[in-house]
Amino acid sequence: SADDTPWPSLLRRHFSAMSSSKNPLKAAYSKVREAEERHAEKLRAKAARTAAPAERAPAYTKTLQATKDKAAARRKALAQTERASVAAAVRVRKDDGGTLPMGKALYLVQSFLQGRERHAEASVEQIREAVGINIDPGANPQLHDALTESEHVEVVPAAGVLRLRYRPKHGVRDAAMLAALLSRAVVSGVPRSELVATKEQPQACYEGVEADIEKLIREGRAVAIERP
Repeated sequence: SADDTPWPSLLRRHFSAMSSSKNPLKAAYSKVREAEERHAEKLRAKAARTAAPAERAPAYTKTLQATKDKAAARRKALAQTERASVAAAVRVRKDDGGTLPMGKALYLVQSFLQGRERHAEASVEQIREAVGINIDPGANPQLHDALTESEHVEVVPAAGVLRLRYRPKHGVRDAAMLAALLSRAVVSGVPRSELVATKEQPQACYEGVEADIEKLIREGRAVAIERP
């Protein structure tokens, strides 16, 4: 019976019953601890935001450009627009008595120069014989001016004689010019297709350019990067 139970056993049962039943004091203490922990978490989050504020993305980006560069870009764009307007309006006289738009004449002459082996230079007579157009300033002055100002045509210095040749992209004509170009293009690089022969560009900028590119890569003076 309960009266015959030893005191230690009674005490153990008594405390066990107290721990298993609801203890209002313990519940209140737990709530206080939870509230304190939530408050501490808020303080830690606020301190983290203050120590390392989040970087906000700028509303827009602005490219800085020197005033003289802006003026040069505007002049270049204006000149290109004017040349395009002139090319569309001016007619060029052909040797057979007909005429054609200057834009078409420019294309014919530049295509002839580009197609010459190793982009060899050509005289006025050689160009005239090939495309049937006299590029001499006395015959077609506006065509002459457009050709000598074109970024795709190079005037070859000659004593009193006009000679032209195709100017490949970047003006690279030999290994030294190739190395100089790549040394200047450390950040942006140069697309291989602008140097070697492709479907759009039947001739390379010069004969042997592919071998020179591979040599520069082997020597560690250039790096080939494959882009997806």
